[in-house]
Amino acid sequence: MSTNTTFTLIALGTSQKYHKGDDNILKSFAAACVGPIHVIDGPDLLGREVADQTEAGVKSIIGWLMSNEDEGELRANLTGFSRGAVTCVRIANRLNALKNDLEAKTGLNPEDKKLLDKLKRLEFNLFLVDPVAGYTAKGDEEAQLIRARRCITILQRDERRRDFKPQATLEGRFKVVDPQKTSMIELPMYGNHSDSIKEKSEDMDSAPHILWPALYSFLTSHGSTFEHDEMPDMATCEDSTTTTISTKNEDLCNEFGRHHLQREKYYNYGIRLNPVDSLPTFRVPRKINQHLKFYVRDSDFFINKLEQELFKITYPRTFNYLFEMNKEDPRFLGKSASKKEQVEAEIKKIKKHSPALYEHLKRSNKINEDGILVAEGPTGSPLLESLSVVQMIYPDKLIDLSFDAAQKKCNDDLRELEKLTLSIYRLTFLYQRGKSSLHLFKKRTEDARAQTIRNDVLKIVEENKEPENIKREMILRLIYREAMYLRLTGSKSQLIELLDQALKENGAEPTSAPENEEILNLIHEGFQLIDWGVYFIATGGYVGGAVLSIIGTFLGDMGNRIKELSISTPKDKASTGNDNSSRLGSEIREKFFSSISEGFIAIGKIFKMHFGLKLLREEARAQISKVKDESIVSLTIEQKNKIQLIASKEVEPEFVSKISIEEASPQKSEGKEVEAKISIEETPPQKSEGKEVEAKISIKETPPQRNERKANKMVFFPQYQNESTPNGTPTENASRHYIMGG
Repeated sequence: MSTNTTFTLIALGTSQKYHKGDDNILKSFAAACVGPIHVIDGPDLLGREVADQTEAGVKSIIGWLMSNEDEGELRANLTGFSRGAVTCVRIANRLNALKNDLEAKTGLNPEDKKLLDKLKRLEFNLFLVDPVAGYTAKGDEEAQLIRARRCITILQRDERRRDFKPQATLEGRFKVVDPQKTSMIELPMYGNHSDSIKEKSEDMDSAPHILWPALYSFLTSHGSTFEHDEMPDMATCEDSTTTTISTKNEDLCNEFGRHHLQREKYYNYGIRLNPVDSLPTFRVPRKINQHLKFYVRDSDFFINKLEQELFKITYPRTFNYLFEMNKEDPRFLGKSASKKEQVEAEIKKIKKHSPALYEHLKRSNKINEDGILVAEGPTGSPLLESLSVVQMIYPDKLIDLSFDAAQKKCNDDLRELEKLTLSIYRLTFLYQRGKSSLHLFKKRTEDARAQTIRNDVLKIVEENKEPENIKREMILRLIYREAMYLRLTGSKSQLIELLDQALKENGAEPTSAPENEEILNLIHEGFQLIDWGVYFIATGGYVGGAVLSIIGTFLGDMGNRIKELSISTPKDKASTGNDNSSRLGSEIREKFFSSISEGFIAIGKIFKMHFGLKLLREEARAQISKVKDESIVSLTIEQKNKIQLIASKEVEPEFVSKISIEEASPQKSEGKEVEAKISIEETPPQKSEGKEVEAKISIKETPPQRNERKANKMVFFPQYQNESTPNGTPTENASRHYIMGG
């Protein structure tokens, strides 16, 4: 791709200036970039220049578009740090809004027609390094919506300042507008806000060593070019020398190994006491640390999916044995389902070419000091890696695999499953985080259900041994059942809408409104009023309860902060040597501060519980919910049975599933009956144990169709046939039949 078809925009973080201050990754890339480029200086601490900088970026891209005479695809690669990363998101959203406005207008002049044509052919690729919008802008829709072909986000795990909350999907502050068109991945890293964009010391250099080649490969893979077609040199922490980072697979794996070995340094740097670099508030860990398993499997060993996939393609036998239960991988013929001695032979290569990774394996008790596997047999979960992140960042590394048809199908199935699970994780977290301004300190009504759904999906993905396409079908059925149960119980929760959205995004039919919907709505709304009254009274009035919660949170954070600062690091303890008096003084100091911190935490809990009324309030609300449910299910016997069966998971609701039918003969049938064989995956109550049931169906073709397609998409509605019970409740002998529809 020529440089003329790609525009590069680089946006610096708060207070960073291109021609002033220390070097960092974005400055180095901006200086070395060849071709159309626009560099945005960082805004001030209050972010007052963000609007003007966004407008300047939009005008710069429009100017390039209007001067570009290429007729093919056009690309805008946008990368930024902190507020600069969010500015990139704003620019993409502003240009998309402009395109929509032009499409809605009639009678466009020639200039507008030309611009609209260019915008329709423009593809956005975003690489965002710890995007932070600031306190006043984090909820701004223009800073939240992701409209791009590809989006990579780096999230720093150890940043703790309250006013540095990241824009992230699992935080509910990034929302992918169209998951069908956007490939998005979020990659956690050790370190605080700026630890990945520059070296801060020799023992905290692994993060930039990982980010540097990743950003270069991402930009160049999608059209950006640099001087001499080489990665820009990286300025070291000494500011006097430069170093070139290797992009060999073994070296990248080694850098991730070093990142784990430097973990303690990054963590301690994040919790240091520095009251002048942020708002004067107590610090708390980012919520990303509570949900690591939804960012990467085996999160106790891997920091992110990029590390996971690089390990997979570099040392496939070892990865397959340790993390994929030694499951046969058709994409790595002869390099999976290995014998123990084959794996240990590859571990010797790891020791030679990736020594830091080898040390990480030892510290994680995967291998012993001699490089021998510790576990008696394969470990991990029966799920293969999708390689989707490497495809986005390092696509050249997959060229050698050159998949055939069967391997490509395996890879596609894995990516479809991954897309579905990520969609559910993001939407359920969005539900939990998306509270109104009137309910900031109150959990959403279906908070527990959303969390259960996520964990159930995770369990299916990581523990079930069925093929990936069957796992995907199981998850779709789970989502449909949960949404249908909520509808049948008269719930007005937004979770229904989000679950239906997940179904639609992944090619399944959403749920539909139940019978008696109007009556259900009246009952639900009446009990909502009662519930709100109880909540208001037991909270001591809304304002009073909110104030108590804020005070309790503040005191609890203060206690946790005192506890953190009172505990010496292993290095501090080692530095005391054998001086018993010093150790005794240190222990007394730790106990003293620890007791104070526990006191603050305890007092904070009392305030947050509103002096004990919160427990009574929750019990009263639980009883109200129970009475409401009983009122709803008593409407009709049939509906009551449906609700009970779906809740107990004894039966699936009527779920729409698309099945591809391969016709027996490609010849034109001209009204003749055509035999088709269908493989149907049965679910309870028939105990098929995952076996395929072969069914023969005669299909009457009509002349207009003439049977010209080899594959015909059909829709099947699974239902239960039972003649013994008048209310429709299946018995042990109930059988499932399929009604076919177009």
